[in-house]
Amino acid sequence: MGKVDKRPTGSTARHAEQGVKHPRKRLYRARAHSNPLNDANFDVPAHPAQYDWSTHYPDHFPKDPAEQSSQGVVTAASLCEPPEVNFADVGCGFGGLLVKLAPLYPDTLMLGMELRDKVSEYVKERVLALRRENPGQYTNISCLRTNAQKYLVHYFRKGQLTKLFFLFPDPHFKASTHRRRIISTAQLADYAYLLAPGGMLYTITDVAELGAWMREKADAHPLFERLSDEELELDPAACLLASATEEGQKVARNSGQTWSVTLAIAVNIGISSLPLLTGAAKTSRGTTDDTDEEDGIKWGVMTILSCFPLLNWLAWVFAAFDDEERAPIYYTNAFVYLLPWLSRGFELDRFSIACLLVGIAHVQVERIAQTEPETLQLPSSDVIHKPLEKAAALLGDTTRAYEDVIEENLESTRKQALEAELEADKEMRQRQLEDWDAKLRQRQKDPEN
Repeated sequence: MGKVDKRPTGSTARHAEQGVKHPRKRLYRARAHSNPLNDANFDVPAHPAQYDWSTHYPDHFPKDPAEQSSQGVVTAASLCEPPEVNFADVGCGFGGLLVKLAPLYPDTLMLGMELRDKVSEYVKERVLALRRENPGQYTNISCLRTNAQKYLVHYFRKGQLTKLFFLFPDPHFKASTHRRRIISTAQLADYAYLLAPGGMLYTITDVAELGAWMREKADAHPLFERLSDEELELDPAACLLASATEEGQKVARNSGQTWSVTLAIAVNIGISSLPLLTGAAKTSRGTTDDTDEEDGIKWGVMTILSCFPLLNWLAWVFAAFDDEERAPIYYTNAFVYLLPWLSRGFELDRFSIACLLVGIAHVQVERIAQTEPETLQLPSSDVIHKPLEKAAALLGDTTRAYEDVIEENLESTRKQALEAELEADKEMRQRQLEDWDAKLRQRQKDPEN
């Protein structure tokens, strides 16, 4: 029996010969997604101008001016404005797209933004290894660990980005977690603020429901227009969406299908969007680990509240705050379980105790129906939920009337904020012109200074 040749082959052998140690992906594994609404400790700049990009792209930034002057060296780069990041890959994963784009756009600075600690460290090590292996190349890409869904505007100024990528984002299947989706009406307004006129936003997913969601939000947004297939064929970046990332390669190996939406910014805006919540229909696919943990906390709190006399109805109010889609039904349930206490003057008699026990059982049935539907088949909705749905419909009509009023107020607030910012920009430019005129007159009076 012959011996097995264990010598490295292919890219591994090349790296070994050149003495470049690349990070091993298996040592940096993390779960697929993280909750973007969780608080984490990030060093976030208060303003984009406060962040030091030279640590990410040292070859593209001039040395310290004081050090250069002491050495008697003055370069053209030191006299120019520092370069800016123009491409951002939000949720960059293991950095596959950045590595592919780097040689295609060697003069463009690109940043990968990743929430997971281990994954972002892997990308940083990978970029450093590529720079050592290929001197003078891959100096235009880097990775930053941050929560882009919260802090994107802290790193980029208005109109700075020309390409913004969202490849295979977390689907957040449950309707109660749709607010975490990275593509939404409110988020698109923020992206439009950061993109330059004509800038492009790329999305792709292997989840049909999420693909339809992103397409719907994109088509409905007035600041974006979708690109045609002919325009996409001329874009080198668009050709890499399905194949550059690890997730895309996994979909290709499994002969999966993808849905992509590529948008161009039609106009630019002056203010960021107001935080609006959006929702959509549920899907039958499973949830991620972080949503399961939050569901456990929610149903635990509801179980505790349902066991307390006089307070058991609050369990359904708590549930309504967390699930917008079923909120009318939950509010109706809360009213039903509050009625026995109101009708009997908050006295703890047999009827009230019976209602309390029924409420405890109802919470547990609802918990199983929402988290483990395969273990419980609820009775027909015509028997149990039809009366509740009628009451919920009446409550929904009232709620929609209030929402219309709120939407009108929000629209008025947006217009006023936009007019205020435009007026402030005009005043600032006027002050700058006056300062420049004053300095010019001062120099004309005293040319020696």
